[in-house]
Amino acid sequence: MRITWRSILTVLLTVVIPIFVVGETPGTQSPSSGATSTKHDAVIKGTVISANGKHLKKAHVTLVNLSTEEKTETQTDKSGRFQFSELFSGQYRLEVKTERGETASDEVSLGGGKTVVRKLVAKRQG
Repeated sequence: MRITWRSILTVLLTVVIPIFVVGETPGTQSPSSGATSTKHDAVIKGTVISANGKHLKKAHVTLVNLSTEEKTETQTDKSGRFQFSELFSGQYRLEVKTERGETASDEVSLGGGKTVVRKLVAKRQG
């Protein structure tokens, strides 16, 4: 195959220059999380306590992204604390269930780069 200035110019005009102008390769798309922000730098943290104010360790905490229904889970530490980091902004629901069957829930609106702190009181239902 013989390389000519015409073939080099054709490659520059159809491939190389559009990449510099657009800033990405043709046919690629930015990832979408279903959330309202492309940065995942927000935090939801808090404490789970019983109705009598005692900090509840090993409580199961689930975070649900209301846009995507994606779930993330953790357990509280010995002081009843929990934390979810590196989150996209958006609407979330916190769901708590303790070893003794107590539950709690709360909805959280989270902005990009923000930290939201919640205290959840777990109670027996019924």
